[in-house]
Amino acid sequence: MPRDDSHIFRAKGNKTIIDTPPVAQVLKYHHLGLATMDLSATTAFFGKLGFQPLDPPNSRILRNPNGMQLHLLQADEAPTRPIKNDNGTEEEIFNILQDTPTEKYCGHTHAAFFVPSVAAARKFVEDKHGIPVTGERKFQGKVQSIFIRDLDKITWELERNVGDATTIEQFDGTMLGDEHRRIDHVGTRVSDPPTSWKWYAEMLGFTQEVFHLEHNPQEPLKNFIPWISRTKETLIDINLLINANMPSSSTKNILMVDGVLKPGIIYVAFEVEDVKASQEALKAAGAAVYSEDEVASLGLKKEKLPSVEGHSFFVADPDCNLYRLVQAA
Repeated sequence: MPRDDSHIFRAKGNKTIIDTPPVAQVLKYHHLGLATMDLSATTAFFGKLGFQPLDPPNSRILRNPNGMQLHLLQADEAPTRPIKNDNGTEEEIFNILQDTPTEKYCGHTHAAFFVPSVAAARKFVEDKHGIPVTGERKFQGKVQSIFIRDLDKITWELERNVGDATTIEQFDGTMLGDEHRRIDHVGTRVSDPPTSWKWYAEMLGFTQEVFHLEHNPQEPLKNFIPWISRTKETLIDINLLINANMPSSSTKNILMVDGVLKPGIIYVAFEVEDVKASQEALKAAGAAVYSEDEVASLGLKKEKLPSVEGHSFFVADPDCNLYRLVQAA
């Protein structure tokens, strides 16, 4: 199918972040490593959005019609907090990356799918499937995206930033993303924006500046607008959330502390042209590279990982935000 990029937000000036070739060049999103407390319930939830088990009855790998995969990992423990209601006080599951307004940890906070019509997507999730819309993003009075939560309180965005909405008679799961941009972006919170901005360009090939404003390092909670960068050829985005204010470590991730897996997007997987060459190059460049066995040192045990076809490895950014690189088909 010919590529249609009319919905992609374009930056002014087409500024390049680095002048040298990146160490590794990611091509497109392949899957998300998603930790959940209930594998069956999560499979059913994403079934409403068009994701089906890749190899029934194996429900740990889900795939949508445009090729995006979700690899489900069994979470060990969900964070809870007390809430008061008519029955007294009960414990409520919450999202440690999203639901603490004054404590912002590094991590993959959400993923976004392009949709041809946000209004049609809202009807699809709310009216057809009873999934509440928990928020929306507007620009100049126009709703550009809506947000929903899954059963583990993980945030998902359905967006169309530019262009006129397509008239949709019957929205369905085939309209989440497309074969070229399986998802629009992942939002990843970082503690040192300038360092991460350069790291993603140099190490993974997000070399094109899309959106980059001055930030306030003294009051990070006031940094509301993400920095956005893009790959040059395949035009995939990453959004760096720059409002982290909690301690960060290159070897500790808040969702994997002491090997106890909490619900959330544990890692993001990209396709690369030559996975073994990318692994060698990243390691030689000093990146934090881990084999499928070695990633256990970060708290992600190999037995929890759904397998991928062929070789894969992991690389962590300076805040231990984790990525898995796999061989392009």
